[in-house]
Amino acid sequence: MQNETSTITKGDMIVEKEMHSNNKSKLVRERDFYRAKMNELKGRIKTLEYDNAELIKRDQVLSKRVEEITSLRSFKQKRKVN
Repeated sequence: MQNETSTITKGDMIVEKEMHSNNKSKLVRERDFYRAKMNELKGRIKTLEYDNAELIKRDQVLSKRVEEITSLRSFKQKRKVN
């Protein structure tokens, strides 16, 4: 009776190996999926960083222009009052 409970047949070993390889392949697929997602998101981050840098530069240029225009208008208004 002990032999029956402790004995593992070749069929059981094959099933166990198949289950292990199925679990392993599922993990590999899941890992690859998340790696692909991570690479996709890294690319998106680079694009957003570039866009942000362009917007910062544009904001600086426009702010400078607004200051110049404002100072010209205030100068013209002061001349008219005098």
